[in-house]
Amino acid sequence: PLQPLSTLSLLDAGDGRAYILILLVILEYSQNNMEPGHYRKIPIDPVITKRARLLSLAGDETRIRILCFMYEYGEACVSDIAESLDMNINTISHHLRMMKDNGMFTSERMGTNICYKLVRDEFVNNLEKTICT
Repeated sequence: PLQPLSTLSLLDAGDGRAYILILLVILEYSQNNMEPGHYRKIPIDPVITKRARLLSLAGDETRIRILCFMYEYGEACVSDIAESLDMNINTISHHLRMMKDNGMFTSERMGTNICYKLVRDEFVNNLEKTICT
């Protein structure tokens, strides 16, 4: 049975795929003000694929902690993030690279340090409301 929207949680969803699809269908339905029983087909397209990939990335506890840190500070070097989260630099670096490869961060080398900057877009801003409040 479907749970009320207020009880759905990406963190409780395991890999989150089922809840992601449900949330996308609900979002599409509410945006189009369609009456019940008159559903349109929602094809898989690049935007939905990207959203699913980003939500999957954000579904990891370590990456949620990194994202919440970066929502607060905007940019930081790997060593500073690792210190703040009390985690290994290699672990933090690995997670940051994954998120950078998917467009959530940019990076810049500063001497021996690599620093990351959060890329703010509508999706990232909405994600903040979901995972860090």
